[in-house]
Amino acid sequence: MADSIIIRIGGFHNEGVKIGDIAMTNSIGKMKVAVLFTLLLATIVLGQITSNSGFATTDCEPADFGKISQTYTDHAAISIEGNANFLSQATAESWAGTGLEGNPIVIEGYRITDSTTEGIKIWNVDLHWAVRDCLIEGGGPSYACGFSIDNCSNGEFSNNIIQNRDVGIQAYEGTYNCSFTDNQILTNQDTAFKVLSGMGNCIMARNNFSGNVGNNFWITGGFNDSHITDNTIKGGQNGIRVTVCTRSSITGNTVSDCGLDALVFPLSIGVIITDNIVRNTTGCGIMISGSLAEIDFNTVINSTVSGIYIATGDDGVVSNNLVVNSSEYGLKLSRTTENTSVTENSFIDNVGVTSQVLDDGEDNDISYNHYSDWVTPDEDTNGIVDLAYSLDGDSTNSDQYPIVDSIGTIPTTTTTTGGELQLDPLLAAGIGIVAVVLVVVVFLMKRR
Repeated sequence: MADSIIIRIGGFHNEGVKIGDIAMTNSIGKMKVAVLFTLLLATIVLGQITSNSGFATTDCEPADFGKISQTYTDHAAISIEGNANFLSQATAESWAGTGLEGNPIVIEGYRITDSTTEGIKIWNVDLHWAVRDCLIEGGGPSYACGFSIDNCSNGEFSNNIIQNRDVGIQAYEGTYNCSFTDNQILTNQDTAFKVLSGMGNCIMARNNFSGNVGNNFWITGGFNDSHITDNTIKGGQNGIRVTVCTRSSITGNTVSDCGLDALVFPLSIGVIITDNIVRNTTGCGIMISGSLAEIDFNTVINSTVSGIYIATGDDGVVSNNLVVNSSEYGLKLSRTTENTSVTENSFIDNVGVTSQVLDDGEDNDISYNHYSDWVTPDEDTNGIVDLAYSLDGDSTNSDQYPIVDSIGTIPTTTTTTGGELQLDPLLAAGIGIVAVVLVVVVFLMKRR
């Protein structure tokens, strides 16, 4: 019969506990430690491998920047009209800056929730000013505009969050020399950024638009010598719509899941549309009317109408674009297009009628493009298909030099093929390591 001992733990004691029981308890403890160690190792291995593999999320929802470390001071709505009123309020509020060039008056760090009026309103001001690091939010019943400007110049609106308002930012007319950068414009009931009449020498860069019910960028009137660049837009109706656009650029934007056309320019002269990514739009990927357009190095995937549509225009260039899986044509040129150069583009799996490109215009030069349905024969292996590619349309045009290889690489987000999970090699190796450790633990438990 095993001896009995007394065990004291934390001031209490139990008598008559057997040494055999203690051994069993120790064995159970070791097994628990081993199992916990295995689970910890599995978590670390799988987490590390996932973060470095194709299984990492590639299309994340924007973070809720209103809930991170930024600290705001609650403030009533701000309304400024005229330079004198701006200077007076700056003195009363102790806002930094004089309003001179290089020393703007700075409004920053406020949280404004009054939705019955504009969150911040600046009208008839040509002082130098900045609105930074503010949170403007709210809800019903009136959902008033978050930030409103009219007849203003020399401004900076940056690192702000506007959410759950009516219109996020609204500019009425006469907006010049202003920048709107690094803002979050989220879940507003109407348009995210609305310009009603006129904007010049302005830049909208690195802003995030998500969950807005109406249009994202909606610019009427003149948009002159200005730039929309590196913005991320998801959802809503039109992605970027500029009614009258001259000598301006639309570059580096990512636009997805729009309910209407993604990039729209009904009347344009000398517009550059380059290096944008458009996905999953219910409408055209890029639609433009005007002269001297430059459309190049864009990626357009899954448009329910045509990928690129030139409704009217002359002397434009369409080059080095990748257009994939449009429900209609990859490129459509209307009857009022002429002298448009279309070269070195890739058209992959666009529906069309008998070809992926429609040309109803005149004197358009379409050559050296890749068509996924026309890659052979190439008997002399010079990279050019030996037979011309006939295009749909009244022009009876054809690409005399269709190229064999695709230009550019289609971005991939899918992780499955044929219903089977495609296992990343690193992930498979990690699972193997965990399995080996589990076998060792089971072996040790059996030997106890």
